[in-house]
Amino acid sequence: MVVDDSNAIRSLVCQQLEDLGYKNTLQANNGKDAISKLDQVYQGKDSIQLLIIDWKMPEVDGLELLKNLKKHPQYKKIPVLMIAAERDLEKVAESLSSGANDFLCKPFDENALEEKMRRIWNHLK
Repeated sequence: MVVDDSNAIRSLVCQQLEDLGYKNTLQANNGKDAISKLDQVYQGKDSIQLLIIDWKMPEVDGLELLKNLKKHPQYKKIPVLMIAAERDLEKVAESLSSGANDFLCKPFDENALEEKMRRIWNHLK
């Protein structure tokens, strides 16, 4: 699932994921929307393999979403890649200490996304 308030960014990331072989990518436009969609997915017994979450969003931002997910038994094991436009080391550190598996700064290309995903999957093995 790609969670970002920018439709253009969500579409771009979903296209990159599709190019990497990941189909059926869900999208959410903020943290509140993401929780709603996660609840719907899990009621259907499907699963989310990875959350790509933007830091800065209205209503429920990425960090708040991340912290809420890590408190929830059903969602706390979903790997999370946080993304942000700023190259702020404090944001990186706070994301990682709050449970994100990795952090990626915008703009990024498909190769950078693939590398971060590979690192996450290898770490989880």
